[in-house]
Amino acid sequence: DMIAKEAGLVIENPEAIKHVNMAFLKADPISVNDPGNFIRHRIPDQHLSPEINQQKIKPDIVCTWKHIKVSRETLILRPKILYIGIGCNRGTPVSDIFELIQQTFHSHGLDTNSIAAIGTTIVKSDEQGILDLSEKLNRPVEFYEKDQLNSVQAIENPSEMAKKYLGVNSVCEAAAILGAQGGRLILPKKKTKDVTLAVALAE
Repeated sequence: DMIAKEAGLVIENPEAIKHVNMAFLKADPISVNDPGNFIRHRIPDQHLSPEINQQKIKPDIVCTWKHIKVSRETLILRPKILYIGIGCNRGTPVSDIFELIQQTFHSHGLDTNSIAAIGTTIVKSDEQGILDLSEKLNRPVEFYEKDQLNSVQAIENPSEMAKKYLGVNSVCEAAAILGAQGGRLILPKKKTKDVTLAVALAE
């Protein structure tokens, strides 16, 4: 757990730590499924099992931002590398915003524990639903100025409404990409009647 915390990873199932710690104590090799190399390099080589086909063996540790099925004993670690961009109508409650996030993450195999931060327009700096979302997720919210949002070129779904009322080509997609510091937009704009959501991956 100390290694995970030092790496800034969210421990999703702390109850599985004892299984991994016991393997360390017994000097049993640890199998790690960590495609992003967030934690593997922090574990001494003598504790790591040889390269394996993860399709044929249950890993002891999985480190990923994707929602996947694993054994109950597998320790799940989440790197905080997903940045969500949010747009919403004035007065939209946090329940509506969070519902779209939950549904979208579930349907696209993403995990909310990997959310690093929330981004939106500076116009929403007093929007209670977004402030409540920040508290609910325990993640910071970044409010971007118009020029910052318009500096993002990789917009897949520009918004006529945002252009008309806010003077920006995009809120949610631009804010997500800005949060990820120019990272890849892995989930273009999804919307309900009151909320828009986009997700970018920091690379």
